[in-house]
Amino acid sequence: MRVNNTEVEDATLELLPFYYAKLVITALSPEWALTAARAINHFHFSGIVEKLELNQEINEIDYFLSPRIGIDQFLEHSDTPDYRPGVSILIGAYDLETLKSEVLKRIYALNCPTVSIFDGFYNESMSDETFSVENLIQIISGNTAIKAKMRDLIILSIPTTEGTPCRIQPAFKIKKGFMGANLLICGVNHKDTLKATMNAVDAIQAFKNVFCPYPAGINRLGTKFGSKEYYPTLIDKVTETKVPRGVKCIYEIEINGIEIEQIKQALKAGIEMATQVPGIKKIMSRGGVGKLSGKKIRIQEIFE
Repeated sequence: MRVNNTEVEDATLELLPFYYAKLVITALSPEWALTAARAINHFHFSGIVEKLELNQEINEIDYFLSPRIGIDQFLEHSDTPDYRPGVSILIGAYDLETLKSEVLKRIYALNCPTVSIFDGFYNESMSDETFSVENLIQIISGNTAIKAKMRDLIILSIPTTEGTPCRIQPAFKIKKGFMGANLLICGVNHKDTLKATMNAVDAIQAFKNVFCPYPAGINRLGTKFGSKEYYPTLIDKVTETKVPRGVKCIYEIEINGIEIEQIKQALKAGIEMATQVPGIKKIMSRGGVGKLSGKKIRIQEIFE
């Protein structure tokens, strides 16, 4: 099929079940909220590193199912619990215990000036589980955090050297969602391909509870374990290449989120934006991991 006169592969995407927590980071200014969000918004290879240190085998599933973190939305004063500008972050993992561990590791964002952290799912009635961060907060605050009420929320108020307290909710809800939808933006040169991919990420990020992991939402290494067949620089060194003729640069976008319909809409918007840039030869998908199964989406069905 063709979109904006660019070839788009009619691939079948496979979305795997994932668990998500949502952190709303607020601060005195949008810049400080974004600073804290960027500090915790990175792809995390802790499970792979642990296996490497123990000299254990690392396989495709370990790589593919590493936790995912990404910016969900930029929030106005009216959209946050403390009426300050903020950024919402989604943190995802394949199992509940890993997700809880990943959230706890990222509480260090509280060190950032003027920052407070709230549960992004706090006003949603349905959740799959709730977990507490109160023990950790008491440890890092030297048991100085006190419970207080802010509007209709119970919060922990933590003394800081700023002279004003930091606030965090003592518990966070967890919701089920999906991960793994991906697009490969294939272009004739680096400049146009990067521009198209950035435009696609911007379009995708406009949807609530949908995010793209990796720095600025773009991956240049490929999330499929040992995916050498997609590297333009290795065309002459692999037996079978999947790089289209004339393509010199490929960037990957991965789209994860809570609801299937939101992910579909985000995929469509991303493809439409990417194909508006001259120099884009093709948009493909690398597929999922064959040993895993999930919810299937066909690209063509998204445009019907």
